Amino acid sequence: MEASSHPVRFLNVAHTYVPRANVECHYTLPAGMKGSNRDWIGIFKVSSSSVHDYETFVWAASSESSGDESVTRCSVQFQAYYLPRPGEQQYQFHYVDQHGTVKGISEPFAISEPRPMEDLVTLEDEEASLDMILVVPKSDFLQTIKESLEVDKEELKQRLAEAASENGRSKLQIDILREKLRRTQDMLSSNQQKVKLLIEELASTASLRDRTISDLHKSRLESADLALKVSDLSFRYKEGMGQWWQEKTALNQSIEAKREQIVIMKAEKLTLESNLQEERNQRQNLQCKLNQEKDACQVQLSESRRELSELKSALKVAQMEKEQLREENQELMQYMKRLEERLDNFADEKWREDKLDREESNPGLVSLPESDEESSENSKFPMHEDPFTVISSIVPMFLPESAKVVINQPAPIACQLQPLPEDNSDSW
Repeated sequence: MEASSHPVRFLNVAHTYVPRANVECHYTLPAGMKGSNRDWIGIFKVSSSSVHDYETFVWAASSESSGDESVTRCSVQFQAYYLPRPGEQQYQFHYVDQHGTVKGISEPFAISEPRPMEDLVTLEDEEASLDMILVVPKSDFLQTIKESLEVDKEELKQRLAEAASENGRSKLQIDILREKLRRTQDMLSSNQQKVKLLIEELASTASLRDRTISDLHKSRLESADLALKVSDLSFRYKEGMGQWWQEKTALNQSIEAKREQIVIMKAEKLTLESNLQEERNQRQNLQCKLNQEKDACQVQLSESRRELSELKSALKVAQMEKEQLREENQELMQYMKRLEERLDNFADEKWREDKLDREESNPGLVSLPESDEESSENSKFPMHEDPFTVISSIVPMFLPESAKVVINQPAPIACQLQPLPEDNSDSW
């Protein structure tokens, strides 16, 4: 929000206003400017860029005549209900005319909660028509008094300069009159005929001189009065400066204490950050160790799975060999059973042939009892304890070459082991 000039001046703008209380706004209109009933005064944020960004507004009030004809002093009141919320946000009063042009901007102020009572002073509002008591910060009140005293001081200096200038002009006039008087006396001495005229002129000159002396005396009295006022204002100004300096010293001490607290808090923050970094480093080291142990466990697990797979393969081969041996054993037992039958048949035939041969060679022995024959037969073929021994001794004599039994030896287990795909744990 831009404005080429700000002729409207805002007066007694406090740095802070108390919420939940009406706010008085005083301003002056310059000479030649007449307020319209469509002009308005709004409260804007300092960062506002448009006349439409107001927080609240009131219509400009009718002017109140002050002693000076060149300046018109006015005032309006903002209701507490429509004020912005308290906080640290800075606001300004803006005077906007009926055309939307900004004619005046006040000093920034804030709306915040009141401070302790020793920092506040109460004033009676003499300018407003309502009976009310204003509560303002002491620093703002002292600043207002200081500004008012400086304005009065400048006005007194200006009046003193004007009086001195007028005194100089009076002295110059006196000198001129004295010169005229001297010339008149010269003319009186030189021209007696103009005595009456010169006497009248001298009387008028004396009267003028008396008036001049009277005016000069009044100027001196006014100068003395102004000097007393200046002395009083200087004393009040020094007193106000002393109080301000004490408050400034206390505020600086408070700021220094806050700075020390900030330094201590920063040191604690650095210590906490260092401890946090150490914890993070330890956590990273533990994580690395955990990853290494996890990798080692994975390697061991893979090795165990590989060994388990080899054992499974070996077990399968052993089971196959066992099954093969069982089948071969069954075949061998069947073959031995058939062989025993053949041996029995062969023994019976052999015994019959021998019996026939003996009968042919010894006919008288035919009538021998059967028991003797059996005993003789038994003497030829004695009984052994182990039948497999008899079979092993007789079989080679009667078996043909193609009927010999060959037992195949299984190949070494290490040669039959082949890498098998990794089995699932569910198959076991």
